Amino acid sequence: VARDRLRAAADRMARRNWHVQIYTTLPMISAIRDLVAASPVPVVFDQMLLTDTRTRDGRMVHGEGFETFDLPRSIKAQFKVTGGHDNADIAGRLDEVTVNDDGTVSGRGWLLNDVYGRRAAFLVKTQAFRGNSVDLSVQDKDVQVNFIEGEDGMFSIEYDFVQSRLAATTLVAEPAFENAG
Repeated sequence: VARDRLRAAADRMARRNWHVQIYTTLPMISAIRDLVAASPVPVVFDQMLLTDTRTRDGRMVHGEGFETFDLPRSIKAQFKVTGGHDNADIAGRLDEVTVNDDGTVSGRGWLLNDVYGRRAAFLVKTQAFRGNSVDLSVQDKDVQVNFIEGEDGMFSIEYDFVQSRLAATTLVAEPAFENAG
């Protein structure tokens, strides 16, 4: 049913030059990835980042200090897993970023019709890319580092980005935020 509804909505919106906005769960996104990649209109996912929420690897972006650079920004694709996103290739253009009252940051854009954009679309379609990871511009003074001792005596590190700007977003195999997709 969801697949039929998305096909029909994309066809209707293409005639109006609009986009399709999807509010759904990660399992449903996985089930319709092939339709999203082949869509004739941009498709918007509802969560690119969640401010004031700690990621699985200990990072948190503070909502009050978060903003974006002027748009458009780059959509990158991390074809090789490395430290950070240093070797990611530009695969698209991020045209719109919205910060909602609940801290959810959503975005809308297009993948390029070139070798990187098509490869990124294929990896989204086949679920090799499972989401995005935001690229932030921060100064050292705006990052608080916390060392947390666990009950087992082991230490973990938490990074709080008190002031940050969205510089780009990168399609990745494993996003830090569970719902980033």
